[in-house]
Amino acid sequence: MAKSTADVLAQLKELNTHVSFLAKTKVGANFDGRVLMECATQARRHAIQLHHDLEAVADSAGQRGRGLSHVQDVVREFDLLDASLKRLDRAWKEKMNDPARYGDAALPAPVNELFSLLGTLSDIWRKERIRQRLG
Repeated sequence: MAKSTADVLAQLKELNTHVSFLAKTKVGANFDGRVLMECATQARRHAIQLHHDLEAVADSAGQRGRGLSHVQDVVREFDLLDASLKRLDRAWKEKMNDPARYGDAALPAPVNELFSLLGTLSDIWRKERIRQRLG
């Protein structure tokens, strides 16, 4: 848990740097949509935890009668993080909805073709064994 507003701000800036890096078009293009979705989910969880930490700092500062320092910086960083997360969300949603990768237009992968062939052969073999037992 963060001890001060400056700690929350430092962690928030670090998180924002990572998310904005992933949200960039050229960087995000190298990752699978599911990986980007997981990164966005974890970043949101961390941002929520930072928000809770900030509330705890505000509560303890209010009880001691002190004001919070860096409040405007924290608000600005949360806004920047929100914008970066929205860009990251758009990136993974575009990748997940890419019909050439996951839909009917997807190119057949050799491993998938192999498993499909093995499944078909297994069914034929099973049916042949049943026919031999009954016949």
